[in-house]
Amino acid sequence: MAPAILLSELPPDVIFSIFAHCDISSVVSASQTCKYLHGLAFQKSVWLMLLDCLRQRGILDCGALGLTDLTSDTTAELVHRAKRLVTGPDTWAPRDSRLAPEVAREIILHPKIVTGVGIFEWWNEARLLPSGRYVLFKNLDTLECWDVARDRLVWTHASSAEGSEVTAFAAEETGVGNSLLIFMCERAMGDRKNFVEIVELHTRHGTHRILLFAGVHDTPGDEPFSNPVVCGALAVVALDTGEKDTTLLVFDWKAQSAFALDYPREPPPLFALVPGHLLLTATSSAGDQELHLIAHAALPTPPLSADGRPTRLPWAAIPILSTLRDQAAWTWEVFHRMAVHASPVRAGEYRVWLCGAYQREDTHSYGAVHSYRLVLPGAAGAPPAWHARRPHAAQGLTSQLALSYAGHALGPGDFILRIDAPAARGGFDVGGAGDFLHLSAYSGAVTYSTSRVIVIQYFK
Repeated sequence: MAPAILLSELPPDVIFSIFAHCDISSVVSASQTCKYLHGLAFQKSVWLMLLDCLRQRGILDCGALGLTDLTSDTTAELVHRAKRLVTGPDTWAPRDSRLAPEVAREIILHPKIVTGVGIFEWWNEARLLPSGRYVLFKNLDTLECWDVARDRLVWTHASSAEGSEVTAFAAEETGVGNSLLIFMCERAMGDRKNFVEIVELHTRHGTHRILLFAGVHDTPGDEPFSNPVVCGALAVVALDTGEKDTTLLVFDWKAQSAFALDYPREPPPLFALVPGHLLLTATSSAGDQELHLIAHAALPTPPLSADGRPTRLPWAAIPILSTLRDQAAWTWEVFHRMAVHASPVRAGEYRVWLCGAYQREDTHSYGAVHSYRLVLPGAAGAPPAWHARRPHAAQGLTSQLALSYAGHALGPGDFILRIDAPAARGGFDVGGAGDFLHLSAYSGAVTYSTSRVIVIQYFK
């Protein structure tokens, strides 16, 4: 048998080739084994490569870099950029039980925003995409895509259903930011009909192709869709049919399939998508909260029906890959928000935030936030793994708009708070902002629209 070869015996070019296939956690772990590997692991070229990988994954926000060329950074500065993805902006760290958010850079976009009598421009919604290169803007009843660096309109959506309006949307960047996968939920107000549409937008040319278009169930309300999400070929949205149960709509544009899942119990489901998997909350027959992990490949794929409406399936038709039950921590708790973000430092791992409310003996309802580390099945076939992180009591989270990877949340106004230190909060100026503020998961950028412009704020 040939003798084992230690990494420390390999030449630098071989080590660098190995690091090219590693995540940050693996590189840092290797650096702790010996001085030789430590010296190589903290070469500037290694961290340029690691950050470029994060950029391609949509975790490193190019807008946060401004006009800075990463090659001009020192190794220490590159490492600090990586740390900020985990911890959030430096000025969001609590100091004496207070936050002091300080804006480092503000970007203004200039769309044509319609105002006037009977027009509710404060319902417009601007959302910065993870790369920081584009903003999707629901401008009245139309969806637009804006190039951030050029302050330029790239694309305006024209629905396949005449007279319909976009009421909700989600997007995923593909092709290293050169194309977008956009999932739109639409309502024809006159006919009171609902539709969904998935398109691929080529940002260089401002053109798109339709991947899926389908009519869905009619509803009495004009805002029936909530929390649309899209990842790869899969798109999911909740539909309020006006009945007691919530209907979950699941679409696979590659398979041209769709089904409707009648969610059997209160409260309404929370759901999120990660590559190849759907996360979905449910209530057991005993009344306990559960979080299910469902493999995309195992989902049924009934074809779109002749009328375009999704086939209804029972809950029992959904195969469960793994279930998280943490009853000791979730006693008498009802979840009202979930956020799932990919780890910047470990490939195949995700941070799951669950916000809930529960009853204490004094009958007051308290907010609680639970966090878990989810490890998806790897190439070796290992089962999914859930690891609990420390839970936090955080009052007032029922109205929060977003949760970042680091555990920051936007308050119902102009302040930021930390999950692990709910008393630590700090204000910032969002003068004239509408009802929707968007918080970027890693950079902490806050995006919103006013009656005149779109504002993107990056913090020190």
